[in-house]
Amino acid sequence: MKDAIGLEIEFIEAQIELTSDNISKKARNRDFHIPTFIKRKSEKFRTLFDHLYEQAELEKYFWDYCSFSIYENNIKNELDNFLKTYSPDATELQFWIEQEIAVKESLKISVENIRSYDYDKIHLDYSIDGVHVIPQIELAEILTESQIRRLQYSQIAKAKFVSQKISELEPSTNHIELNDDSADPIEESKLVDRVTYLHLLGVFSSIKENFPSSNPNKISKIFAKILKEKNGSVQPIINALMNDNKQANSYPKKRIEILQRELEGHGFSKE
Repeated sequence: MKDAIGLEIEFIEAQIELTSDNISKKARNRDFHIPTFIKRKSEKFRTLFDHLYEQAELEKYFWDYCSFSIYENNIKNELDNFLKTYSPDATELQFWIEQEIAVKESLKISVENIRSYDYDKIHLDYSIDGVHVIPQIELAEILTESQIRRLQYSQIAKAKFVSQKISELEPSTNHIELNDDSADPIEESKLVDRVTYLHLLGVFSSIKENFPSSNPNKISKIFAKILKEKNGSVQPIINALMNDNKQANSYPKKRIEILQRELEGHGFSKE
């Protein structure tokens, strides 16, 4: 059997083969049979997952879905490499927030979300510029129940570990709540975070562009009603953000970069 590094490379390549973009491109060939391709590659993917997991255990190799014991023993090295690579601006808190985003995403792969992929009923009724578009295949549609349970148990342990690290560094930071599906940072943040999210998403600048006569004071009155908050609480934050007044006490200096990273983790990246 190959070593863990070699198997991880194969595993990543297998993931790429099953991406919507790759399958859609192959579908341009009229002789390409999509159901057969997906079924064959899914079987290969499941086999690779088992081999990589077992070999990683033998070598104590760190990878995205390694066991918690390996994660705990290796994460300090990952932190050191992160700080060394991105110094002097990188912080330990930023590292753990990135870990939180990754673990939170993996927790969506649960037994409850298993969906049986119907290889024989793939609809190709929609296209972009004449090219068939295949819906993205999720891990919950590929892995077996036992594989997902193994993954889920280790990721839950990692989530608790990461949450504790973030709490130690910044107790007020919103982090993963394992037993509450509604406990998403974007849904349960404090007022300053909610207003900052709107700013980072370009909501206020878009209003200003479309309604030239608007200003921070007018905008804050509307959003105070939307957010069901007092205008006196909302206005200073919006005013500081829209005017980029970093010296104002109401400007969320510590939070803005953290929230930007959370949004990027949700797919809102400008790159």
